[in-house]
Amino acid sequence: MLPTRPVPPIKLKRLTVLLAALVVLSGCVGRQTLTGEPFRLTAPALEQALADVETRAALVDETLRIGFRSGNEQLWFPLKHRDSTTREGVTIHLAELDTLSRLYRSPPEDSHIRVIGRDRFAEMLRDMLRWLTPLEPFQGLMLRMHHRELVSWRDSQGNHQVAPLHQMPDTVRVAERIDDRQLAARMLELLELYFRQGEGEIPEHLLFTLDHDQPGSLAWIHADMGTGELHYIASPFAGQTITEPRLRVSMKTLDRVVFRSHFLTVLRNPVTTLRRLIGQGEDALVSLLRRGPREVNPDAPLHEGPGMDLEAWEQRLDRITRSRNYPGRLELLVGGEEFFPDLIEHIHGARKGVDIRTYIFDRDEYAVRIADLLRERSEQVRVRVMMDDLGSLMAGLTPPPGGHPRDFRPPADIARYLSRGSQVEVRRVGNPWLTGDHVKLTIVDEETAWVGGMNYGAEYRWHWLDMMARVEGPIVRRLQQEFHKAWAHAGPAGDLGYLVQSLRIPRLTREQRRGEEDMVPLRPLVTRSGQREILRAQLEAINRSRSYIHIVTPYFTEPDIINALVSARARGVDVHVILPGEGNHNIMNSANLFTANRLIEAGVRVHAYPGMSHVKAAVYDGWASFGSANFDRLSFKVNQELNLATSHPAAVEALQMRLFDPLFEQATELTEPMPWNWEDTFARILSRPF
Repeated sequence: MLPTRPVPPIKLKRLTVLLAALVVLSGCVGRQTLTGEPFRLTAPALEQALADVETRAALVDETLRIGFRSGNEQLWFPLKHRDSTTREGVTIHLAELDTLSRLYRSPPEDSHIRVIGRDRFAEMLRDMLRWLTPLEPFQGLMLRMHHRELVSWRDSQGNHQVAPLHQMPDTVRVAERIDDRQLAARMLELLELYFRQGEGEIPEHLLFTLDHDQPGSLAWIHADMGTGELHYIASPFAGQTITEPRLRVSMKTLDRVVFRSHFLTVLRNPVTTLRRLIGQGEDALVSLLRRGPREVNPDAPLHEGPGMDLEAWEQRLDRITRSRNYPGRLELLVGGEEFFPDLIEHIHGARKGVDIRTYIFDRDEYAVRIADLLRERSEQVRVRVMMDDLGSLMAGLTPPPGGHPRDFRPPADIARYLSRGSQVEVRRVGNPWLTGDHVKLTIVDEETAWVGGMNYGAEYRWHWLDMMARVEGPIVRRLQQEFHKAWAHAGPAGDLGYLVQSLRIPRLTREQRRGEEDMVPLRPLVTRSGQREILRAQLEAINRSRSYIHIVTPYFTEPDIINALVSARARGVDVHVILPGEGNHNIMNSANLFTANRLIEAGVRVHAYPGMSHVKAAVYDGWASFGSANFDRLSFKVNQELNLATSHPAAVEALQMRLFDPLFEQATELTEPMPWNWEDTFARILSRPF
């Protein structure tokens, strides 16, 4: 091994101060949104007061108003419509209180409608679930509701039981699944049955009050029995605006991170630490010599012929990345409401073990809920969790949008919380030279794996758009090897352990290499020290594309990719890029602004998603790549990353239909370059290392 020297204390202190300065600057400069329009306003005082008032409701000119009464005082609010959908003939409207349009006079008494309180609605919901639950004992019905998941089943005596999903007994097997909208589609029918059996008379309008312990969760349901429509009404957010920076970390904590990353990590991993430093220098040198796009022609006519030869492209990928395809079943899980219940169900059913490799394991209420489940399961099966040290620390500095639930206190250190008093094995990944392990990979029983962009936290479950891919089959053996290598690298053996695990290449039989009929070829691509497979593959795919390119990413700053897209548009390729309209980092919002302007000027069609999209995916003429890698310097050249790629027609079509088609419908196209100011310029300079 190469000789190493401990980092002097004075240098550690300088690194700590530098890191603290970056935290402060990241929250103070840049723009809150891509377009510059402000976020939705919050109403902390209102949310705090809801528990102590009487809720009332009225229909005024066929428009619902919700009021709150305390003694002789009352306050009424109209609703702001956000979305509508129709499921099995029932129209569901999603709305929120218009907290800026408050009214102090009560509507006429004859306009008031009946309000059902929390306790009564809980009883009614339990009865509805009982009617829907399978009759066979321990066969569960999982209900995915807004901001919570419930499981309903019957015990050995036939008694009906209901519990949160993370508290489901191991003896229960989920046999059926419905979401809140599917339940709503049957809700009117069940309500009619409920009132017929009880009161006899069926009210025309009902407002149900829910137990909204999560900020921004579903607080009320208005049922219009006459028109067959339901209105879902979200509670107001608590706390200050969600963009306010919160620095809640001590210099002592930062000292520990710097010590672990630049002393312990250097001792364990001298070779890879040096290689990362050399890589940083190489990229800095290349950036000085980088040229612009080969050609700029925003008015070039679109290509009308076929796209690239996918068979030849796969062979080319074999050579330039030295990777290969593995067969596997693939299912795309778009949104936290699809991924997390699926993951929790598999963790409950784990027989051998659970392996988690994530960039962020947050300290919020939802992450702690999963941590509690892992702690519990560690008594029966092996549970290993590895997280990026700096990534998890920085994520814990701010609460999720809307703040933490009432009476929740986040643990000081999530790694210690996981391991203390349990059998969970936890390893932190160090951050030498501010590099990180950005991979999101979870494996259960070495049989099922999830790869994508989601970390463990409330943002990914409730607030942001993101995607994970669930895979089964021989591909999981290859992904398990990636976990083993990373786990060994983060352990005491460091580089030596990584080398030993790298030599253990998974052997597949001829039948396994061929796969089964329902499997598709999946190619793992990585970014790590000395390997930039994801960048090389994406650049080559852009240069070979002839027909279309679709990209969605939360952060877009990599100059080589930007130049290649400009050149592709000049060749007649139809290029579309989707960026978040309400990004989570002010600095990166400003960086995205300059990227969007440059692409728009070059004829690329840029779309702003209405919210925070954390998805990282692309399709190039029928070849798809998706996973943890953003379209920025960190993901393509510095951090550890993992993507999956495929050119299988069914898999690519599923990605287009499940992800890109809905995104194009929801996003707003930006047709003109956007104005910028000095803060954006300063933020752009700060974003260059990222």
